[in-house]
Amino acid sequence: MSNNPPPSPTGFNGRADDGRFAAGNVFGKGNPFSRRTQRIRAELFRSLEPGAILAAARKIVAKAKAGDLKSFAEILDRTLGRPNDADLRNRLDALIWELNHGGDKAKLRRFAVEMKDTITSKPPAEPARNDNA
Repeated sequence: MSNNPPPSPTGFNGRADDGRFAAGNVFGKGNPFSRRTQRIRAELFRSLEPGAILAAARKIVAKAKAGDLKSFAEILDRTLGRPNDADLRNRLDALIWELNHGGDKAKLRRFAVEMKDTITSKPPAEPARNDNA
């Protein structure tokens, strides 16, 4: 004979058949910041009048055309998406080619070359840790 206790009774243990928290489980309350985030987001949407997003986008595009590199980077991030390491080099090569075969875009050309240099250079070595200090 073994001294193991009997198995716990079956029934509602707070989980559904698939193992996820079931409705009514006091431990599965979700994200505590979700309601606050929803209220902030709703307030932001209420504060926008029709056309406000379009007007702001037009200002960003105008600033990018005038040579503002942060605006240009924002447009790329929002339209093409943030690149992952695998396709970043291809995107920059394509951008440099377009800039070289287009009009005089010196600032954008420098930006693209600087970005490529940043990506292709090795990251600086981390300083040695002294755990004895």
